[in-house]
Amino acid sequence: MKWKKILIIWKFPPIQWGVSSKLLSYALTLKKYWNEVIVLTNSNEIDIKYKTAFLEKDKEYFNKLTEGIKFYYLDDFDYDEYYHIPFSKAYSERFFGKWLEIINDEKIDVIVGSYLQPYWFSTILLWKFFSLPVAIHNARSDVWRVWLNKDLKKTYDWIIKNADYHLNNPISNIKFNKFLWIPDNVELSFFSKIWLPSFFYEKNIESFSIYEYINLFEKNYQKYFPYDNKKIFLNKKKINKNIPILWWYWKIDETRGIYDLLNSLDNLNKKWIKFQFICIFWGYDFHLLELYNFVLKLEPRLLDNIWFIPFIPYFKIPSFLKFCDILFFLERKFRIKGHLSFIPIEVISSWKCLISSKKKLNSFFWNCLVDNKDYLYVDNFDNLTNKIEDLILTKKYLNIWNNAKKLFKKLQIISLIKK
Repeated sequence: MKWKKILIIWKFPPIQWGVSSKLLSYALTLKKYWNEVIVLTNSNEIDIKYKTAFLEKDKEYFNKLTEGIKFYYLDDFDYDEYYHIPFSKAYSERFFGKWLEIINDEKIDVIVGSYLQPYWFSTILLWKFFSLPVAIHNARSDVWRVWLNKDLKKTYDWIIKNADYHLNNPISNIKFNKFLWIPDNVELSFFSKIWLPSFFYEKNIESFSIYEYINLFEKNYQKYFPYDNKKIFLNKKKINKNIPILWWYWKIDETRGIYDLLNSLDNLNKKWIKFQFICIFWGYDFHLLELYNFVLKLEPRLLDNIWFIPFIPYFKIPSFLKFCDILFFLERKFRIKGHLSFIPIEVISSWKCLISSKKKLNSFFWNCLVDNKDYLYVDNFDNLTNKIEDLILTKKYLNIWNNAKKLFKKLQIISLIKK
């Protein structure tokens, strides 16, 4: 058995959730089983609107969580100082330059690159010039976006053909695990049925304080909404735990159902139905501007019951889920076909009430869910208001809590048996 020194090139710490956070679990598992993990990343220079917001204590927790992982960061790339026409961030060239620095300090055995842009090409360059084994992985969003460009597609197809391991392929994933001497009973895969990071299973999850993130949001408010002097998204009112807390967390985009949800909440507000809504958001500038213009049209009284905060660190999701009552997973004409989000399993794992616009997918998890028992299915967005109203007034969400708890325990047992 040989100790492997692995270089991972990707967004680290995860600037978002989803696959980016799945990679966090992947890196931690690699480190746990006899491997030395080194990360090369550009996450330090990504705009604040596109990444999670860290409190000082979050940084301390993350440093403790990733203790033993060594980090290399790309140097800052100032637009004015390094201007060229047409301008680019020159990621591949800069990753390669940083790699030349790394090889003076480290003896790398294998390289893992995730996400097509800009990490795949940087990874395969190292394979080409230094003859090192290479493993690659991509998100579904990659396939349905940048892969559609003809020139880029040729590049990616060539990379897949030449890479030693493609971790989106289950067979290739197994071969890579054997190459790393990962035990057969260890689930190290991007295809896990209910694989969540260890912090989702901690018994003593700390209580969540939303106000710390509200204060952080206030401090950086103008970076998100430079055109909003009135700070309409800022709500510092105390949350009442005796009133149902609704929660939506995702990227701001009309395909994610946020505007349908806000319209439904506006309808409930006009009926004087009591609720509180927390929206954790992330978005491109134009999406945030769309949200701003939409919220301006809502009744001021409704905004008194809405709290907006930026993306919180992924390891805080379990404590925040415990803080809430009803959570939403809504998609409307979503661009990525066969999209498999981790949000539903995260909600169920925390024994909370999930409202989803998806009923069935070709997956182990979704096929175990029963509508009106383990979660609530919304077949038509026109019915969303009535569904939420019924949940709140009858307190049916409490029954769904209990059923979700039983279901997740059952899923864990099945997963262990299948191993």
